[in-house]
Amino acid sequence: MTPAQVDAVVAEAREWLRTPYVHMGRLKGIGVDCGMLLIEVYGNALGIEKPNVGNYTSDWYMHRDEPLYLGWLGKYAERMPKGVAGEPGDIAVFNFGRHPAHGGIVVEPGLMIHAYKPHGNVELAEVRMLDHRLDSYWRVTT
Repeated sequence: MTPAQVDAVVAEAREWLRTPYVHMGRLKGIGVDCGMLLIEVYGNALGIEKPNVGNYTSDWYMHRDEPLYLGWLGKYAERMPKGVAGEPGDIAVFNFGRHPAHGGIVVEPGLMIHAYKPHGNVELAEVRMLDHRLDSYWRVTT
C-alpha cells in the first residue's frame, strides 16, 4: 500500500472505535465482528470489493477443518514471513480454536484496532495482549 492508503486505512479503522461487537454485523457505530471490521475498513478506505462471506456461526473456528478466515484474507493480502513485525495498515492474525480466526488492524507499531467479543466492542489494544495467540501478520496487496 502507498503511504496515503495506509493513512486512509488507519483513519477508517479509528472511526470504528467503540462500535459494539455484534456477530456478522457490519455497521459503523451499530455493530461489527472482527472479520466484518476488516472487510468494511479496507473496503471503505481502499475501495476494495467487499466480499459476501455468507452466514457463519459465532464459533465456526472450533468445528471446521478449513481455515475460513485465511481463505477470505488470502484474496486480498499476503502472509508476511515469521519474525516480520506488523506495520500500520497490516493485519495481525491470531489463532483461536483450530486455526487462525481473529484479526486486528495495526495502526501503530505494537497497537491494533480489533472487534473483540470478550471486551464487547471495537477497541484500541496492544498486539501483545494476544501475543500468545499471534499467528502472523498479513499485508494487503491491493
